Amino acid sequence: MKILFSFIALLLLFTGCNTSDELAFYNALEKNNAPELERILKKHPEYANPVINTESSDRMTPLHDAVNKGYAESAEILLKYGANIEETDQNSNTALDLAKKSNNKKMMELLKKHGAKERGAADQKL
Repeated sequence: MKILFSFIALLLLFTGCNTSDELAFYNALEKNNAPELERILKKHPEYANPVINTESSDRMTPLHDAVNKGYAESAEILLKYGANIEETDQNSNTALDLAKKSNNKKMMELLKKHGAKERGAADQKL
């Protein structure tokens, strides 16, 4: 995930975010600092969607990472600012699939509240 966040940091820098905002965004994602994450996204809403939906080499987005780590507050902020809830990783898992695999009921409820759809086993790679 560090590669993903480094890429996000570079994307923010090249699209006009200043260095302190770039570092703050990176740190907020790494540390599950939802208030700081929201502060950055409020300040730079025009960058939110491309950055939030950036994929790592394994096609994981920041939302996938937040779900995997159980960071419900950060996931909520990412969804609020346009994270693609139906994006799949390299194993065809959506964020909801990952929450189900870890049996994180709070995260499953959050994702469903934001429109995540249940999928059948045929939609996923095993």
